Amino acid sequence: MATEPETDWLALPGTHVARTYDVPEGNPRVSIVMPLFNRAELTVPCVESLVKNTPEGLFEIIFVDNGSTDSTSEFLACLEGNVKVIVNEENRGFSTACNQGAAAASTDLVLFLNNDIEAQPGWLEPMLRVLDEDPLVAAVGSRLLFPDGTIQHAGVVLVETEGKPSPMYAIHVHYKAAADFGPANEPYEYQVLTGACLLMHRGVFRSVGGFDTGYWNGYEDVDLCLKVGEAGWKLVYEPRSCLVHHESQSGPERFSKVSENEERLCSRWFGRVPVDVRLDAANRQIDAPGKRARPYLGASWDAPAATQVSAPADAARTLTTILVLTRNQLEHTKLCLDSIRRHTSAPHEVLVVDNGSTDGTVEWLRERAREDPRVRVIEESVNHGFAGGNNIGLAHARGDQIVLLNNDTVVTRGWLRGLTDVFAAHPDVGLVGPVTNYASGPQMLPSVPYDSLEGLDTFADAWAMDHAGEVVEATRLVGFCLAARREVVADIGGLDVAFGAGNCEDDDWCLRAAQAGWKARIARGVFIHHTGGRTFKGERVDYGNSLETNFEVFKSKWGMAPDAKVEEGYRFHDLVRGPRQPFIPLKGSSASAPAAAGSATASAPAATGSRPADSGSGSEPAPGPVPAGKVRLQAGVLGEGVARPELTGLFRRYGHQGPLPVADRTSIVADWLEDSQFVLLVAPDVSMTDDALEEMVTVMHGTPTLAALGPLSSSGEKPQRLSSRPRVAAEAPAFARKRRRRHRGKWGASETLGLHCLLLRSSAAAEVGGLVRDLPLETALEDLLGRLQDDGHAVGVARGAWVDHSPETRPAPAGS
Repeated sequence: MATEPETDWLALPGTHVARTYDVPEGNPRVSIVMPLFNRAELTVPCVESLVKNTPEGLFEIIFVDNGSTDSTSEFLACLEGNVKVIVNEENRGFSTACNQGAAAASTDLVLFLNNDIEAQPGWLEPMLRVLDEDPLVAAVGSRLLFPDGTIQHAGVVLVETEGKPSPMYAIHVHYKAAADFGPANEPYEYQVLTGACLLMHRGVFRSVGGFDTGYWNGYEDVDLCLKVGEAGWKLVYEPRSCLVHHESQSGPERFSKVSENEERLCSRWFGRVPVDVRLDAANRQIDAPGKRARPYLGASWDAPAATQVSAPADAARTLTTILVLTRNQLEHTKLCLDSIRRHTSAPHEVLVVDNGSTDGTVEWLRERAREDPRVRVIEESVNHGFAGGNNIGLAHARGDQIVLLNNDTVVTRGWLRGLTDVFAAHPDVGLVGPVTNYASGPQMLPSVPYDSLEGLDTFADAWAMDHAGEVVEATRLVGFCLAARREVVADIGGLDVAFGAGNCEDDDWCLRAAQAGWKARIARGVFIHHTGGRTFKGERVDYGNSLETNFEVFKSKWGMAPDAKVEEGYRFHDLVRGPRQPFIPLKGSSASAPAAAGSATASAPAATGSRPADSGSGSEPAPGPVPAGKVRLQAGVLGEGVARPELTGLFRRYGHQGPLPVADRTSIVADWLEDSQFVLLVAPDVSMTDDALEEMVTVMHGTPTLAALGPLSSSGEKPQRLSSRPRVAAEAPAFARKRRRRHRGKWGASETLGLHCLLLRSSAAAEVGGLVRDLPLETALEDLLGRLQDDGHAVGVARGAWVDHSPETRPAPAGS
């Protein structure tokens, strides 16, 4: 399992760092890497356009001069600000220069940019927005235009041609079409984007090995993108980012090795990735069933493929949270996370909850999170035990599926798809586990042929081939590696903290899931190595005593005979038929200052307690749907008009009958606030789904500090306006559902809220004196929101709730 040492790109012979800086100007988010080889007449306008059209302080520029002999060095010497210069004595080519620039980057995002490009106003912000809003996207490309206004780059497709020396090559789509050509102005997900202007997470770039220096100024960007896609990431073309490209102005060396580059690409990737276009010997297009290019509709919507994709799992593109709990034992944590990085291609995030480690684990995890944007870390100052620590992670997980994974495991090739494919094939299955070398029950193999981890991959690959697709029924699954649908957590809650440091909480969780109607399965084709008991040994906890103690708790909870022995086990189905166990709310992190909503990772540890990742603004996510009987909700139509018909049925669970009442006067809403727990006002031009309504009520009910809450919507001002939306009305329910699945329980603070859909907490309104009845309704509501914030109440946006707002007519600002 040895790995190749990383190249020190800045220590190559003939390379030196000619310029750097200590303190940046502003707060750079992006490192622009620009390889240079002469052509100063192109570099000068390129840099001038960047300075003119990019927000000041948002970026640094890293120039890699590949032995220029013109006035390039003199120009670089005149530049000021966040500038770094790396000089190679000879031309090392595009790939090496980009790798060197990325190695010198100070930020988590790198943008590779040709020097024959001129930036246009607002070019960078749309690219950043895609990465900020979608955790599955690793790379974003721009719309590049020729100086004559025609399209140079709007995405790249792979082409297979019969009868040609190179069976596969890459071409630009919509090449030389008009700049306003419709299809070129829609966001798209491609396998390949051009390296002429390519924004990437630096951690992803490093994890796939960067640019392959075996290519010479051609196809290295294609190869890089295919590696990123193979690792499970999305690559998105964002046409709102627009630049002018004087294509192929780098000199004659640009085309010196075209055939060699194509041969290298084909030897690596032909037959390994699907092509987007197939041509016969006469250049006629024929069927390409594996085509991957498809519309990109944003973070909360998985677009249907433009054509059939190669596997159902690829079409779903669901995110899985791999939840790892750590308490010291750094050597095992390193093995675990390294194996996840090597063997996990399905879309995922790694969420690590550290239970107060003192052996350097926290420092190592921080560095790993800086390198890999898929890794988030929650630092706890105390040990919450197995159940408590995992519950903190469950509260912050973003995935559609969640895998509880011990830190003393080593995963193997294809493990995550092997587990999640069971969910895709069996809608009634809520829990899935693998087989292993160390566990209790049917998940443990009688013997394994390897003596050390050196032989693990060979055995696991052979085992997977022999048992691919085998799924067997199970009752209980062991918590060393336990995959669950998010819906299971919504139904039953988290693990029971009554079991303390560990033992029996996984049995309890499986039983409660079965009571909720979920089935469990073992994916026999997935083998995961489990060392076992590392944390118990490290903490000097007697495993046997812990098991005996927790079995007493288990017996009492499930009504078993007091004299039942742990070694005798229990009858699973008998316990399932017993009284339904209560929902266990998820307790969030103990930090006093959660990370800002929307951040992909927590950037720094909190002063005390822990460092939660993306939990909303001061809230812990709501544990699950709130029964309607526990909520007194008054809903009404804001202003003059009638609510859309589909809204009527949504509110029946809260006691509403018939059309929603109209709130056209301030006094009406003031009375509602005095008589109800919550008041929801909806404009007549709002379409709302059950998912959006339930999410808003759940977040408000579960967050006592919230006084007013709004949803995301298709119009309005940031932060409420969501740029992505369904293309047709029929897609709205699925769009809202996926938005909720990904952002369930999360909310972000907002200084203002639109009045088109507004949920108010009556008790908070009463604390600040309620509505001023002699003001017009809209004015009174805006005044109330201001007073709530002045008094210290939270006002926010539910990130998992989306409504369609088409303001054909504005609600009338009726009188009092």
